[in-house]
Amino acid sequence: AFASIIAGVGVSGVSYLWLLVARNFPKLAESIAEMEAGNEMIAGGNTLGLILIVVIAAPIIEELLFRGIVFRSLRKVVPFFVAAFVSAAMFGAYHMNLSQAVYATFMGMMAAVVYEKTNNLLYPILVHMANNAIGVVQSVVPEAGIMIIDIIAVIMIIPMSYFAYKLLTGKCDKCKCNTLASDVGTDL
Repeated sequence: AFASIIAGVGVSGVSYLWLLVARNFPKLAESIAEMEAGNEMIAGGNTLGLILIVVIAAPIIEELLFRGIVFRSLRKVVPFFVAAFVSAAMFGAYHMNLSQAVYATFMGMMAAVVYEKTNNLLYPILVHMANNAIGVVQSVVPEAGIMIIDIIAVIMIIPMSYFAYKLLTGKCDKCKCNTLASDVGTDL
């Protein structure tokens, strides 16, 4: 579970870096502004509502749909990377915002890797929850706190990349998903 949470925070770091780049392009900057306006409308700005919708309900429902149904169905007929990319791209498109689609697709790829190698939807749900939790926390902390969270998220790209590497290279497969756990001293 710990590695999935770290991976989710790392995904948030990748998202942050993507948005830094995207803000330099007018069409992408416009889609970021639309995304931010939409985010403010979720749950009417109520923090408890945000947590329930964005951190708990959305990750469970979306992972059941995109990894549990779409990815798993595709995986029966196509190789892993095809199923992962198609389900991740569908997940990105589902967000209906160009800037968000890019980082959501990346998160979908990470969730597919975790699901493929653990065969347990709990872990991609945790990746998703951690990623979304970063956004919710940033919506309620002062500006200085946002910068600290962004720095931590960017740093977490390193262990996220390590976990993905271990999973993708077969160091942690379905039968031995605790190999990674023993490497970091905790549960996957």
